[in-house]
Amino acid sequence: DSVEIGKTRVSTRISAAGSVESRFTFWGNLKFKALQSGAQAFDLFSYDGLSFSNLALAMSFQHSNPQARTFQFDPSELAFDPSQSVVRPTGLAAHFPLKLKNFLLSNDAGDLPTGYASVDVPLDRQKPAAPWYGLVFDLNLGTLGDLAANVGIAASMVTLWSPGNTLRIFTGLKIPGLTGGGSQFSLMGVLKLKMQGLELVSSGGAYQLMLNGISLSLMGKSLPPGGSFDFFVFGDPNPSSGSDALAWYGDFKKEAGG
Repeated sequence: DSVEIGKTRVSTRISAAGSVESRFTFWGNLKFKALQSGAQAFDLFSYDGLSFSNLALAMSFQHSNPQARTFQFDPSELAFDPSQSVVRPTGLAAHFPLKLKNFLLSNDAGDLPTGYASVDVPLDRQKPAAPWYGLVFDLNLGTLGDLAANVGIAASMVTLWSPGNTLRIFTGLKIPGLTGGGSQFSLMGVLKLKMQGLELVSSGGAYQLMLNGISLSLMGKSLPPGGSFDFFVFGDPNPSSGSDALAWYGDFKKEAGG
């Protein structure tokens, strides 16, 4: 929505051949638009002020011809400081235990990051195109329990956007062991967990991640036979509680005639 610049630094180097290269480095805050799905808030990007540093602009020209300048926008070293950032109470980051990790930048072709399963969101949108930019979050999905030595399942969630008047965004989820184009997990190399889709929705100020149509298979046999599970993972609806926990429930859908 807007960019606020709070501090700037410039450094300049002049080569023996007469070329001048200057680099402007910026500190400030990014304010994201509060997206909505109809009348329902769906504040995917969450931040009223995301504190950043090391946003750069490079300028170069020949000392003999300073009017022929070229500029290059360089966000490759952009870094964030969540402790100095402001999250809106309606934002996803205020209701889900997401921890901002780093920044993503598209390649020239605009390929989406690999290993992420697409998460459907209730927004009228298009696929990002080059250049796109993204926020990477760590998402702690809890543990597998005492039988797994209490090892946590550390997932990664990305939210990508392309600049412009058209809403071009992508939301993706990466879970350890994810294979098969984002639709299948390998568990201990023997069990296969498949799912039909991922969906992120909001209701009553809370956000919910839905894992739909999950089934287990062992050597081609479905477990349990004749149906699949849906899992629903949701965060704290109260953004002021300070909780970073997730809750979940699931149901089993029996196939017709099964």
